[in-house]
Parts: sequence; structure tokens; C-alpha cells
Amino acid sequence: MTLTKYTKLGVVGAGSMGSMMAQLFAEAGPGVSIFDVKGDNVEIAVGLSEKNDAIKGKVKGFKDYGAFMASPPSPGHRLLVFSITHGEPADEVLDSLRPHLAKGDIILDGGNEWYQNTERRRRELKREQNVDYIGMGVSGGYQSARHGPSLSPGGDSAAIQRVMPLLEKVSAKAEDGSPCVTRIGPGGSGHYVKMVHNGIEQGMMGAVAEAWGLLRFNLGMKLDEIGEVFKQWSATPELKNTFLIDIGIDICQKRDCSLGKFGASDNENHVISTIVDKVVQDADDTEGTGTWSVAEAARLHVSSPTIAASHFLRLASADRAARLKINENLKLPAALVTPRTTLDAEAKAQLVEDVRQSVIASFLSVFAQGLQLIARQSEKEGWDVSLVSCLKIWRAGCIISSDGLSAVLADVAADFDAGASKANGSALGSATSHPKDASATIPAHTRLTRPLAATFPALRRTILWSLERNACAPTLSATLEWVKYIGAPVLPTMFMEAQLDWFGAHSFERWSSEAGSKGGIVQKGSEHYEWKPA
Repeated sequence: MTLTKYTKLGVVGAGSMGSMMAQLFAEAGPGVSIFDVKGDNVEIAVGLSEKNDAIKGKVKGFKDYGAFMASPPSPGHRLLVFSITHGEPADEVLDSLRPHLAKGDIILDGGNEWYQNTERRRRELKREQNVDYIGMGVSGGYQSARHGPSLSPGGDSAAIQRVMPLLEKVSAKAEDGSPCVTRIGPGGSGHYVKMVHNGIEQGMMGAVAEAWGLLRFNLGMKLDEIGEVFKQWSATPELKNTFLIDIGIDICQKRDCSLGKFGASDNENHVISTIVDKVVQDADDTEGTGTWSVAEAARLHVSSPTIAASHFLRLASADRAARLKINENLKLPAALVTPRTTLDAEAKAQLVEDVRQSVIASFLSVFAQGLQLIARQSEKEGWDVSLVSCLKIWRAGCIISSDGLSAVLADVAADFDAGASKANGSALGSATSHPKDASATIPAHTRLTRPLAATFPALRRTILWSLERNACAPTLSATLEWVKYIGAPVLPTMFMEAQLDWFGAHSFERWSSEAGSKGGIVQKGSEHYEWKPA
């Protein structure tokens, strides 16, 4: 395959991500044409590039599809990078571009798209116009889009090989200098992995936000003090260089003098003190990946409560007016604050350490849940996704990057990759319930179970402490319950099984049977009891 050297490319979408990527690509060498249905966005994007002497004159703006598509030379060798809203808006833009596309053109869709939409567009464009459509996750937000994101392209191998040299040049670089980009697999695998990445991201964000809330609202710590705690956490082996902890330092300590003395509790002008407690990007449908991750967990039968709890917390936070009305009707006790003066240094340090270990437990749990989602879908679709490769591209330039977590998860990923091709996943151990499902053993890996067991006492103490103070900690609580029930030798679900058999004759296994005593495989039981004659 002859690799293509792109001297010019087109960026479709001049929002915060697209405008940053236009500058990033321009710095890598190619000239950039940028288009957006909103003309003001184009002018802003071009204006930003003109302020950078290194790329001045290299980013050209267009407000007409025809002129835009005529600007990259050589139809059939054009590269278009999409940075547009998922779903119908992306389809509308693509329909407008179709008359201008030529055989051999490549579209890199860098938006957060539902993987089945990606696969549909890929099939249609290849069949009708012989145009390659690559679904590419772009992680790290607008700042990484400007300086180097983590990239997860999925699609035709030959097409990705053509653009890989450019992607390697613009992607984030890990500490060893290797680019944080790799071909994930065929079809919509690239966007699927990015979707799960965002599900993991939501779980991690929920855990950190709840930890911050416990320290701030229930332990009564000052913002600058919490920032110093996060700084200490980031220096520990388990949380070393964890992006979401690192930015927490800045969030806790950033001041804006124009705000005056806002935030009466501290008498300081911290920006965080001015921010309302609602997250709307999931509730208003501008972001779909969190919703899809929760739905995929249910569809693929992967227990993922850490992801789900954080997502539902965000949804509940969005409608603050409804929360205030419900609060009036519920009349719940107010959250209790432990006066800092009543705790000696040792007791306070223990509480803070318990919260840190609870965050570690949640992070490990959400990664286990997310990796199992990717593995299960890969097995189902025959994508042959490498978990090792996923972890490698998540080392830098993305929201879930963490040197500490990567060190723990490396063996889990390597053992899965080595054992996934074996019929019963025996390379991962014997704790599988699906004979042909290696993904089922990911949470059973000793590299996960050991630290989870080590952090469990602290996690339990944290949740007890939060319950006593009426604190909101759904993500941390969901993690505790998940750890408890995934490894429980006996659950109360035999009562549920009896209910199902009573009203639905769904059958069950008896303890006395071999399948019942040893666990067996995931299939319906062989016995039914006539609880009450119909």
C-alpha cells in the first residue's frame, strides 16, 4: 500500500473541537480548508489560526460546500475530517457532501458517533461511491484537540494505513514517545471504543466529584486544602499522573479576581464557587456516549453499576428546578458537616485516606466494567480488538489517562488478549461462566481482585461515613455493592429465581445438582416446581 502524503485536507465543523484540530493539522504540515454551516464559526476558527505565526495563512475558511470541496487538490485523494454532532446532523452534512465526493476520498469522522451509524455510512459510501469512511474516536477535549489527542480509528485497514502517518504525527505522545493512535479494528469499532472510553470517563468523574463533595461539604475542608490533597494523591503510585485528579488541583485552587470575594465559606474568589451544580450535556442530548454505554452494558449483560450510577447522577443534576421542588416535598435531613475543629490530625488523615482508596476502588471497577464491555462486543462482532492497544492509546492526550492505573491494568489486558482466541479463555483462569467468553473473566483477574480487596475496608468505611452525613455518593456506593456481589459465594437471588419459577415457570437449578454446586454455565435451570396449581 502506497502511503498518502497529504498536502491539504478539509475539516468539516468549526466548533471548539474542529477549530482546534484545524490548527493541529496545519502545524503538522498540510494546509487546511475548514467549513461549517454556521459562518460565524468559520470566521472565528480562521481568526484563531491567524494569531499563530507558525500557521498564519494555512487555514482557509469556506461557507459553501462546492467551494470547500474544490479546495483540497486531486479529487479521489482528498482527506476530510469531520468534527460534527452525532446522528441526524452528521447525516445531513454527509448528504450535502455526497455530490462532491470522488472514488478514493477518505472521511475521518472524529465526532462521538453511535457505532451502528458509522457502519451504515461506511457501507453506503463504499458501495455507492467507493469512498472510505473511518470512525475515529478523538479523546482529550478541545485542549488535546489543539495539542495532540488520543485517537482510535476503526474501519478498512488499507484506508487507515493511508492516513496513519498523519495521525501518528498529530496524536498525543506517551512518555516513551510512542503515538497514542492505533487501528482498533473493522467496522464501527473505533467509535465503539471511544464510547466506552467516555463511559469510563463518566464513572471516574463521578467518583472524583463525590470524593470532592465529601471533603468539601461533609469534612468541611477549604478549597485550597482539597487542591493540596489532590496533589498528594497524584503523587501516590495508584493515582500517579491521573488526568482527572491533576485537573482537580487547578479546579480547586483557581481564582478569578474579577469575581470579587465570592464564596462566603472561604471568603475567597474561587471559580468553582460560582458554578451551579448541574450537568446538562447528557440530559439535552448533545452528548450520547454516556447513554449508549449504559444501554450497551444492559444489552451485553455486563454488570456496570459504576458507569450507570455516575450517569444517572448527572441526569438528576441537570434539572435543578425539579430537584428543589422534590426537596421541598421530601423534607430530608440536611447533609451533616463534621467540624474540622472536632477532628484530630490522625482522624482527619484517616478519613482523607479512606476517600482516596475509595476513589482507587471506583477507578479500578469502572475500568474493569468498561474493558469487559469492549471485550464482550469485540467477541460478539469478531472485531479482535486488543485491550493492550486500547490502554496504550489512553496513556496520554485523553481524559482517562493514568500512569498508576495503566500499570495495574496492563497484565489484565495482556492476559485477555492472549486468551481471547482460546475457546474457554483458560489463559485467564477458571473463573469463567461463559465457556466461549473470555471477557467474563476480566473482573476475576488477580491484578484487579487484589487491589479491590485491599481498598474494600476503606471503601466500606467511606460509604458508612457518607450515610451518617446524608452525603450524595452514588458512584462510590455502586462500586461498593458491585465489589460485594460480583464475588459473593451466595446471593439472595435464589428468592428471585423462585419468584420467576412461581409465576413464569422459568425453572431453576438445585444445590444438590452438579451444575448448582459448581456454578456451571449461564443457562436456564433444568427443574420446575409447581408452587400452586394453575
